[in-house]
Amino acid sequence: MPWFLRATIPKRTKRFINKLDLTKWAYDSPLSKDKIGSLAKTVCRTAEMRDRVSIKILEEEAQEAVISVTAVAKRLGCKI
Repeated sequence: MPWFLRATIPKRTKRFINKLDLTKWAYDSPLSKDKIGSLAKTVCRTAEMRDRVSIKILEEEAQEAVISVTAVAKRLGCKI
């Protein structure tokens, strides 16, 4: 299990992750759009189960999306 997932994961999520063996899954072959999409679905599902790590991932990615959209809007000359 990657180091960043060890600390605050509920037991049921740890069991789920261990079954998936995410490290092997992520590094055995290049990440494709399908692989990323399936991981995103898993993160969303576990967030719906109130998993704190998944919720934090979604919150951080939402903030990154806002930053990206803001940068594109500014570059296009849109008022924000």
